[in-house]
Amino acid sequence: MSAAFKKGVVLMRGSNRSRVFVRVVGICAIVLLVLVALAGCGCGNGGNSGNGKTHGTVSEMKVNAGQDFTISLQSNHTTGFQWRLAAPLNKKIIQKVNSVYKPDESGGPDKVGAGGVEIWTFRAVSKGSADIMMKYARSNEKGVKPAEERVFKVTVE
Repeated sequence: MSAAFKKGVVLMRGSNRSRVFVRVVGICAIVLLVLVALAGCGCGNGGNSGNGKTHGTVSEMKVNAGQDFTISLQSNHTTGFQWRLAAPLNKKIIQKVNSVYKPDESGGPDKVGAGGVEIWTFRAVSKGSADIMMKYARSNEKGVKPAEERVFKVTVE
């Protein structure tokens, strides 16, 4: 074989390697783009309506008659927002005992923007099912949709 032919074979092999390399890089780029696109699809607010507000989150719970139970909700009283009952309770089944706000210890009670938690305590009075409907809103804003709404479906056994 001549040196030129051998050289041509070597170039041909190098050319195939280049094609394989380009294909591998192309496939990796496509996979990376797909992963980035999928990650972007999964970065929602978990049930939010798209405007930063959550509406209609439902939780179910079972408690025994005569038992006190609590519901803890993230809150931020420094911004004027508070949780409130959105509808009257079925007092034959559930009664409100109390509610307290505990500011985040790192922020302190007077630090604007510091969040906390509202702890609502209820008593399961008798067997049955009842809904606890809550809304998170500013008390001075009338006719404005709440920032968040939650429903707790309680079964008292």
